[in-house]
Amino acid sequence: MVFRSLTTLILFGIFEVMNRGTSMQNKRILALVFVALPTLWASAQSSSEIQKEIQRLNEFKKVMYVAAHPDDENTRVIAWLSRGRNAYVRYLSLTRGDGGQNMIGTELGAELGILRTQELLAARRIDGGSQAFTRAVDFGYSKTADETIELWDKRKVLGDVVRAIRTFKPDVIVTRFPPDDRGGHGHHTASAMLAIEAFDLAGSDTAFVDQLDLLDTWQPQSIYWNTYSWRWDPNLDSLATHDPRYFKQDVGGYDPYLGVSYNELASLARSQHRCQGFGVSISRGEAYEYFQHLDGEMLESDLLENIDRSWESLGGTSAMQQLVQSIASEFDPQDPAGSLPKLLELRQALSVSDMEDHWREIKLAEVDELIAMCSGLHAEATSENYSEVAGSMPDVNFRIMPRSVDDLVLTKISYRSFPNGEGDLSFDSFPRILLRNEYAEFEYFLLGARMISQPYWLRQPFTTTYSVEHKSLIGMPENPPEYLITFTLEYQNMPFEMTVPLDYRWSDRVDGEQRRPFVSSPKATAGFDEDVFIFADDSPNDVRVRVRSFKEDFSTSLGLDVPEGWSYEPEVVALDFDNKYEERVVTFSVYPPEDASEGILRPTLEFVEEPVQQFSEIAYDHIPTQVVFGESRAKVVRLSLVIDPGKIGYIQGAGDEVDVAIEQMGFEVDRLTESDLAAKASLSEYQSIVIGIRAYNVHPWLLNYRDKLMKYVEEGGNLIVQYNTATRDLLTSDIGPYPLTLSRQRVTEEDAKASIIDPAHPYFNIPNKITAADFDGWVQERGLYFASDWDDHYQPLISWHDKDEPARIGGLLFAPYGDGSFTYVGISFFRELPAGVPGAFRILANILSYE
Repeated sequence: MVFRSLTTLILFGIFEVMNRGTSMQNKRILALVFVALPTLWASAQSSSEIQKEIQRLNEFKKVMYVAAHPDDENTRVIAWLSRGRNAYVRYLSLTRGDGGQNMIGTELGAELGILRTQELLAARRIDGGSQAFTRAVDFGYSKTADETIELWDKRKVLGDVVRAIRTFKPDVIVTRFPPDDRGGHGHHTASAMLAIEAFDLAGSDTAFVDQLDLLDTWQPQSIYWNTYSWRWDPNLDSLATHDPRYFKQDVGGYDPYLGVSYNELASLARSQHRCQGFGVSISRGEAYEYFQHLDGEMLESDLLENIDRSWESLGGTSAMQQLVQSIASEFDPQDPAGSLPKLLELRQALSVSDMEDHWREIKLAEVDELIAMCSGLHAEATSENYSEVAGSMPDVNFRIMPRSVDDLVLTKISYRSFPNGEGDLSFDSFPRILLRNEYAEFEYFLLGARMISQPYWLRQPFTTTYSVEHKSLIGMPENPPEYLITFTLEYQNMPFEMTVPLDYRWSDRVDGEQRRPFVSSPKATAGFDEDVFIFADDSPNDVRVRVRSFKEDFSTSLGLDVPEGWSYEPEVVALDFDNKYEERVVTFSVYPPEDASEGILRPTLEFVEEPVQQFSEIAYDHIPTQVVFGESRAKVVRLSLVIDPGKIGYIQGAGDEVDVAIEQMGFEVDRLTESDLAAKASLSEYQSIVIGIRAYNVHPWLLNYRDKLMKYVEEGGNLIVQYNTATRDLLTSDIGPYPLTLSRQRVTEEDAKASIIDPAHPYFNIPNKITAADFDGWVQERGLYFASDWDDHYQPLISWHDKDEPARIGGLLFAPYGDGSFTYVGISFFRELPAGVPGAFRILANILSYE
């Protein structure tokens, strides 16, 4: 199966624009950015996969799929269009999903957005589509499109959708959601509304004219909604048969070249969204998708009908079309190299043709890829380390080997770097005849990068939309590689190129050969072990700082920059590093002021450029390892807080760090596993037991311990269950001593007024007096997945609601049971505590201290 990545054409176009400016001569270059090309990074494919790629040479149809988040896209439609119909398909996700939750790790916010971006790219490598984004930030659940569009800055995000259309030039746009309240989420509805508006504006020379110095206008022919019956219309099949606004298509076909059906590919692609818990069983067989007309030309029965585009219509020649047909008909699976002469002839004809720039560059890149595949060409550029300090020169090893043909000639190796520019590498051995199944190897020092690596959308501060310095990067799924290496070759005196990224290769004793992207780093980083440090009284706390050197033989000294009224010791710590990637952990004693206070803690490093960066890695098996730098800082909060100290048993859920915050308040935390619950005859040693977020969604074994947990409550224990999602993966709704029903109700306005229903309840009085001030400064939301119905034994304690909605009182439910108590908590402690919200700590302290 062919796994696709960013096209070299996209990256070269961006390099050209960034290095040479935005002159009119670069209008053509940027117009090619984001072309959907099937790019192989130096990897030959099977004959059937080569044949599959040859089929696309005669295809010129494009579809853009538009939705709001990673995991919103319909991978069945993308796989069927791309793999089955050989169309170029792009998924435009308006956000990177940074406001969601995480089922597989602790990344939230911007780091979750990076993870979900890479999961989208993993899905596209399977279903054959390509990926783009706008600058919209996923700020969390939104109930109305009006709120969403207002917070996003409509003109900016609408302009990004227009830009995406003008760069990709789709014939048809498909939305995943309807442009009304049926979208169910403000982001969903807004994505359809913006797509419909952009459909008309993209073709207007008076709309977003600032884009027209680099882009041409483009008018798609149709826009359709990919609707479905299980949510919106049970009579959809009848409508698709009798209403001309609708049609349906079977997307479940089988592809003999790939050996799988398109819905199998779709299932595999869908299952890449692991952090959202979207793994699915593999689907096979007949599968119908439905489409409803929204604007533009109304189609009869096929998304790709009436697209009359050919080699000749685009400025090519009939001879070129006949040559492509000949390549397809004469392809010999036993001898792919036999196609090389005609592929090279086609390349030569393309390079001198009057074909439209947009399509000529697409087809040239496809032909180069096919030439490399048919020659069994393997090429790579690897560094001795996964990073080098920005400004230093990485030592790169270049290797290239043809495995199907003799007489390939390597004439040049060149590189382009982001954002340095380009250069040709001079070797005495050029030109070099390459021998079959033998590596030609070279070593060279490249010009060092000027900036440290960081996702381009995170380089500037942001709120609800990202700030992007270079317009040419807007919409890119990820940074261009630090370096792109181009091997220029000849076969039978006909030139072609193969381009690969610089990466780091190593061997793992279990998993074998591994690769990761090469990055440029600071000299050293310093990161805090926690994002927030809580001081429950005026006693000092230990603050650990993790310092990593990205240089050999590097010396520095570490100190802290603390808020006014705070102090720390020791004043400075000298550090000497012998080895690259060596790490030291330094512990400071930080002293808070006597009164409540908040501030920011920053590290200082001698001989390291400010602001000092922190370092983190996002490493999972299904995505390339992502290195993330960023300004190092931690929040310090001196609380006005009293607790009834004791031992807390904590059963962790998904992406759950609430236990850390409980520990910071001064409680002793015992993290309970399944084996702990099985081994303990009694749980009475615990003052309270807390079940983590989404635990009943991810831990089937919890069901086996219901009786033990209820017995703990009955005998005087205090059991707190945090929110679980009311979705298909909820293992049970039987989470309390009495019946209650979870719902999807939530309060998304973080400043929604909180009304305490029973002011005399201990949760609002002991040991901390809770006031209106404790509900100030909350982030993203108040709570989620509230209970909607409950037994009379439960007492609701807080009422709040979003604008124009009824009171939501199922976010904090209390019930006595036997000698103990049970509490269901939909309050989003998992967001408020890591953000250092004082009131959230005080409320939770009271719940944990209850007797």
